[in-house]
Amino acid sequence: RGSHSVETITLLLCLKLRHPHRITLLRGNHESRQITQVYGFYNECHRKYGNGVVWQCFTDLFDYLPIAALIDNTYLAVHGGLSPSIHTLDQIRILDRFTEIPHEGPLADLMWSDPDDDKEGFSVSPRGAGYVFGKDIAATFLEINGIEQLIR
Repeated sequence: RGSHSVETITLLLCLKLRHPHRITLLRGNHESRQITQVYGFYNECHRKYGNGVVWQCFTDLFDYLPIAALIDNTYLAVHGGLSPSIHTLDQIRILDRFTEIPHEGPLADLMWSDPDDDKEGFSVSPRGAGYVFGKDIAATFLEINGIEQLIR
């Protein structure tokens, strides 16, 4: 978001190309066609390039970004949080990420869910997508998968 989003994502992509083993870019909830239209990325691309072709190229690229990263078999990095439909890392690995982020389901949950220290279990998110989940959910997921920490 912001007036230099095109330059920012271009720089990040160049850094990824220059240092492919040192930089990992993860997909988040803003790397979708709908959200980029709502929050101005489409308008920025159209303003700077005169049409939507660059926006289409970026959003097509976003479909190929990983949705999570396992670091040293110890830490799981994900943009949002956990899903009541996902209990294991293998369930994340088999998700079809090569698509637009849906409004609901496990992929949407990984993009939109939020932790809340004051909650237990899962509850519907006030943001209208994903869930709010408590420490108990995070602790169970970490234990089942033999990892130490969830990183957002």
